[in-house]
Amino acid sequence: MAKKKLNRFWALILILNPIASLALGLWVFSLPGTLGLVRWDSFYRLLVGLVLSLGLWAPVLWVVGRLFLRKRKWLAKIWGVGVAALSAAILAFTLGAWGYLIAQPMLKSGDKPPVLLVSSHSGAAMPDLTLAVWTKTPQQLTASLGSETEPTRSILSDSGRVHRLLFPKLQPERVYTYQLEGGESVSFRALPDIALEGSKPMKVVFSSDVHYGSSKSSAEKTTRMMDQWLSRKDEIDLFCLLGDITELGFMDSDWQDALDSLSPVFSQIPMIPVIGNHDLLFQGYRHYLDYLHPEGRTSFEDLYRRVDIGPVHFLLLNAVWGTEDVSREQLAWLEAQLASIPQDHWKVVLSHAYYYASGSTFAGEPWYDNREMIRIFGPIFEKRGVDLVVSGHNHLLEVLEHAGVTYAVVGVMGAPLDTITYRSPASVWCRDVHGWMEVTWTAREATLQFFQWDGVPLFSQTLTK
Repeated sequence: MAKKKLNRFWALILILNPIASLALGLWVFSLPGTLGLVRWDSFYRLLVGLVLSLGLWAPVLWVVGRLFLRKRKWLAKIWGVGVAALSAAILAFTLGAWGYLIAQPMLKSGDKPPVLLVSSHSGAAMPDLTLAVWTKTPQQLTASLGSETEPTRSILSDSGRVHRLLFPKLQPERVYTYQLEGGESVSFRALPDIALEGSKPMKVVFSSDVHYGSSKSSAEKTTRMMDQWLSRKDEIDLFCLLGDITELGFMDSDWQDALDSLSPVFSQIPMIPVIGNHDLLFQGYRHYLDYLHPEGRTSFEDLYRRVDIGPVHFLLLNAVWGTEDVSREQLAWLEAQLASIPQDHWKVVLSHAYYYASGSTFAGEPWYDNREMIRIFGPIFEKRGVDLVVSGHNHLLEVLEHAGVTYAVVGVMGAPLDTITYRSPASVWCRDVHGWMEVTWTAREATLQFFQWDGVPLFSQTLTK
């Protein structure tokens, strides 16, 4: 009787192997970013296939034993014990891996320092700024905000861990000072409105692909760049960080490293972040939404949004690998937003994934001119008069032109550089060097300037309205 129960137990374990693997596979492929991961990276394609096939190994070996070892009882017995042990180990591994991936986006390693974010906004008025802070212990935070010409006001966060302290109705170009309770005073300059007579031009810095948490990133060059931006905080109005902030977005330790490094600069210079494929990985977007969404949203569909700064309109897309996770709703939203913007205003699209780009073959895939991105988005950009499209993902600096639309690739804030073996027909200028792009906007001109990581100028081009 006891032997029958034991045999039934091991039979159940054997049956659960493929069921658990199938369930894990269905869950993994239901996550945003998985299709792109498997489509574009042969290593992860092999790894995912290997993990998901584990559930078949023990049943297949059991069948082999039944077919070929029935007459050799001693060998069949050893084989059966081995299959049973393997079956138990694979089931434990599958359930453990599943539990690990589910738990990681919910685990937070500690308090996250403040970053100053530009709030989502469409309309004639200037956008508000949001000071984003995350605390491991639920509490209510208070910030004081004032300027030389305005009285100090107290701003309260919502109780809890995800804190969004809204700085509303800021006057363009005015210098403000804020202080979190118990912290040091920090100053920043409100965004300019270049539509106003006498306004100074708006200077915006773009870079991407830091990959905090990766041992292969050039941390020294990243730090050198940020030191330069901080030294020019009175000159730079805005910074756009276009994704792959972290190496493994589901690991909070990578976000801790990122925010600890970014906060000293971008608590003083307002920032617009965009999510990348590494940030998104295995529900890593939940960390991103907690730390870097100005409205503290919680849904994957909240990752695309619009920010208007006077006559310069930024459309932030959720496109991380390519078109794999781009919904029809997002495309309809993009069309509607672009159609609502006056033709004499600047239309700027930001995304992590690139469109036209030079590059090379990586893991058997072409990491250049993304045909699907061009096919889906190109006609929209051309029809709606988009002026500039900026992306990362490819680790190079480049400016390209096609059908009246200017494209820039800026994936060079620290990640290992890509080799350029293919030059896009749309390419105007290209370099495989760490650095950044600055755009200086007036009502009628936008000057693109590319810089090497040490501040050496590399290339310049001017767009006109």
